[in-house]
Order: sequence, then structure tokens, then C-alpha cells
Amino acid sequence: MITLYLVFLHFVADFVLQDRETAKTKSTQFGSLFLHLCVQFCIFASGLLLVVDPFTTMKFAFYNTIIHGIIDWNIWKGYKALAHYRIMASMDNNLPPDRMREQYTYRVINWAWYDDYWFWTTVGFDQMLHMLTLVWLKETLL
Repeated sequence: MITLYLVFLHFVADFVLQDRETAKTKSTQFGSLFLHLCVQFCIFASGLLLVVDPFTTMKFAFYNTIIHGIIDWNIWKGYKALAHYRIMASMDNNLPPDRMREQYTYRVINWAWYDDYWFWTTVGFDQMLHMLTLVWLKETLL
């Protein structure tokens, strides 16, 4: 039953309390990531205090926050690098440099991430890593 509770806490911290701007910038702006991780820590610390002793709660919340930050900082950098590679591969390389920049900028601005299979695959992979972290920490600490 505690696993379901951990998943619920994760849902609140990672979806309900994460605004769109944080979601977009947490892999490029450390301040955004830090605020997101503060929310993660507070939700898990306060939520687990209801069911686990304070020392274990703080350890769990701390370790989860650190691992969560490593995942979030890196996984979206990977998606953005893949998107950049795919945009570059789809461009006409015979254009002059100024037209190449213009074409690249246009494609980046109009990138339909919401229709991109790899975006949603990355969301799923990100969430799988977070769930595995929760299960591992539960088995290790609780």
C-alpha cells in the first residue's frame, strides 16, 4: 500500500504542482530545477511524515530529490539533442548559411513536440525512472 502512496505523492509533486514554465526550463535553468526539487522534497517529506518516522522520512525525501534532479536535468537535454539532430537531418544542406539559420529557426519555432513520438516516449521513460527510484528507495529505506 505504501507504494501506491509514494506514486500519489510523486503525481502531486511532479504534475499537479509543476507549472509549464518549470517543465520547459528545468533541464536548462538550474533555478527552475531547484524550485522543482524543493517541491519534490517538501511533498515527500510532509507526506511521508504521516506514515514513517522522521529520520527515515528525511532520508527518503533527500535521496529521492537528488535522484529526481539528476534524472530531470539530463533526460530532457537528451530529448532536446535528439530533436536538434532530427531537425538538422531534415534540412536542405545546399542552402547558403544565412538561409540555413533561417530555416533552422523556423523549424525550431514550429517544432510540434506534442505530435512527436519521441517526446512522449521520453515522458514515459522519465516517469519509469522516477517510479523505479521510488520502488528502490522504498525497498532500501522503508
